Amino acid sequence: MCQFKSGIIFKDRVVVAPGGNESHSDLLESLGVEDDCFAWAKKFVRVELVPKSEEWWISPEEHPEKWTFIIDQDILPDWFDREEVEVRFRSAVCEWWKAHVLVNQNIETLSDGFYRIKGCEVGRLTGNVKVGILMNSQVHMVDEKATIEFVLDSRIVTMTDRSYIYKVNNSKVGTMKEKAIIEIMKNSNVDKMENISLIEFIAGKSNVEIMKMHSKVISVEDVTNIHIMENGSCVENLIGMSNIEIMKGRSWVTYMSGGSSVGTMKHFSSIGTMKGVGTISAMKDHSIARDCRGNSIKILTPENFELIVHKE
Repeated sequence: MCQFKSGIIFKDRVVVAPGGNESHSDLLESLGVEDDCFAWAKKFVRVELVPKSEEWWISPEEHPEKWTFIIDQDILPDWFDREEVEVRFRSAVCEWWKAHVLVNQNIETLSDGFYRIKGCEVGRLTGNVKVGILMNSQVHMVDEKATIEFVLDSRIVTMTDRSYIYKVNNSKVGTMKEKAIIEIMKNSNVDKMENISLIEFIAGKSNVEIMKMHSKVISVEDVTNIHIMENGSCVENLIGMSNIEIMKGRSWVTYMSGGSSVGTMKHFSSIGTMKGVGTISAMKDHSIARDCRGNSIKILTPENFELIVHKE
C-alpha cells in the first residue's frame, strides 16, 4: 500500500502525489506514463517519504530524522543513484508539506486546495477545499460542498450547503443543515440535525441531541442515544442497545431490533417493524408501531389506553 507522502522520480524531474491520493499507479496514469517493467527499468522510480509513528504534522525540513525514505520498486533504472534521488525527493516533499500541512495556526478561510490540519482555529472551509484530516482543531463553518475525509478530536460548529465529512471520531458537531452529510460517526456528538441533513452510520457511544425538518440517519448501532426526533425526521435502522428518548411530529423509525428502545412516541410518530427485545415506554397522540415480531417486545401503556395488535 502506498503511504504518505508518495511520489515519482524521473531522471529530470520529481512529481509529488497531489491531494490525498497516495497511489503511485494513479499518479502515473494521470501523467500518461505506462506502468510496466520496461518503464520501471528505464523511466522512473516509485518513492515515499513516510513520517515515523504516523506523525505527519512534524516538519520534514526541520526534523528529517523523523521521516523515512522508501523505494517502492525492485527494478531500478541504470541512472538511479539512491543518495541523489533521496535528496531530490526530500526537498520536493518539504515544499509540498509547507504548502499543504497546517499546524497550530489561526486561519480565516480555506476555499481551494488540499490540506492536513492539526491544532488550528479555522473560520471557514468552503468551495473546492478538501481536508484529508482535521485533528485537534476547531472549524466554525463548513459549507458550499467543502469536503473533509477524517475528523478526529475536533469541533465543527456548523455544517451546511451540501458539505461532506467521511468519518467523525471522538469529535463534536454543532449544527448540520441544508443537506450536509456525514457518512460515519463514532463516539461523537451532534447538537442539531435539520433541513434534510444526513448521517449514514452512527456507532459507539454517540449522541444526537435533536433531529428535525426531514433530517435522516440510515443506521444507528451500539449505545447511541438520540434525544428528540421531530418534524418528519427519520431513522431507518435502530439496532443494538441504541435509544431514542422522544419521537414526535410525524417522525419515524423504519426498522427497530436488538435491545434498542424508544422512550415516548407522540404526535403521529411511527415505527415500521420491531424485532428482538426492544421497548417502547409510552405511546400517545396517534403514534403507531405497525409490525411487532419479537417474542419479548414490550410496549408499556397507560391506563385506559387501547392497544390493538394485528398478527398475520
